[in-house]
Amino acid sequence: MRILVAYVSGFGATEEVAKEIASILAHHHVVDLRPLNNVRSLDAYEAVVVGSSLRADKWLGGMFKFLSRFRTELAARPLAIFTIALTARTLDGSRRVVNESLPKLMARFPELHPVATEAFGGVLNFDKYNPVIRTIMRRVAQQEGLPTSGLSDFRDWEAIRHWAAQLGEELAAHKC
Repeated sequence: MRILVAYVSGFGATEEVAKEIASILAHHHVVDLRPLNNVRSLDAYEAVVVGSSLRADKWLGGMFKFLSRFRTELAARPLAIFTIALTARTLDGSRRVVNESLPKLMARFPELHPVATEAFGGVLNFDKYNPVIRTIMRRVAQQEGLPTSGLSDFRDWEAIRHWAAQLGEELAAHKC
């Protein structure tokens, strides 16, 4: 099966997760990894995995553009969606994102029915932020009781790998 793993990433954390998902899927499938804004066609793909980070419970703009542009094609093939969010750094937070943010996204695209969705913890990297974002993120981190400087990575790589492996099996089953 040929699978596209596409992503939109603000500071690189979602891109790194997309790369890991693509790597796991590539054990049993042919996989292309691309930023969402570099995807011109879905004709070559039998399935699509798409990811975006969430900021203040909002999807990055590229996600809406991609889903809008390819809604007909995405409705005709297996689709999986993942997100990276600080809220999802705990199991309860991940469930909240899956139960609240993903349905809001899908409500805008009712013809899309993902075969899998997941939310993973995000990253705080104050060295990458411009002064305005750094100030905003410090406030968010303080409210959440998180570090307000340096790098804090809340991604659970084992959970990411496990989800990707299960997804690979699910997509292979759709091919039958």
